[in-house]
Amino acid sequence: VDPRGSNPRGGAVSPDPREVARGLLFDDEGRLLMVHWRDPVTGHEFLEPPGGRREPGETFEDALRREIREETGLEEVDVGDAITQIDHRFTFGGDDFDCEEHYFACRLAGGTTSPTAFDPIEEAGIVGTEWVTLGDLMERPADQVEPPQLFDMLRQLGHLDREPWE
Repeated sequence: VDPRGSNPRGGAVSPDPREVARGLLFDDEGRLLMVHWRDPVTGHEFLEPPGGRREPGETFEDALRREIREETGLEEVDVGDAITQIDHRFTFGGDDFDCEEHYFACRLAGGTTSPTAFDPIEEAGIVGTEWVTLGDLMERPADQVEPPQLFDMLRQLGHLDREPWE
């Protein structure tokens, strides 16, 4: 990526890191809610915790509640403690993203997901949402689980009793 903001592949890149709030959202059965994405350019599919960009004036917690509501339709989400902040760089839809992602532990008493609002990136790439067990998540190939630090976060929360891809 050119430091002036152009992308050698022709897509856009943001000159400043995008501030993002994401939630590790568990239901009463211990399943983790993940958003299923498909890159509209490459076709690559992966799972990622719900969340998105913080808007001006929002706290990270408010941004997370809004993003979960928009991406999943779920209203009753308990946003708990901040877990960690990571720098996450990736390419999606031909554009490069440089994100400062803030992760929070969340709980939900169940519910059916039904998205309410997508931005253009989400419209182009979200396939749906999935409640996954950690065992199922650990069976997926590494390139189908984002961010790469996800299992470290789950371990920090005490949700892993073995290493992924053993």
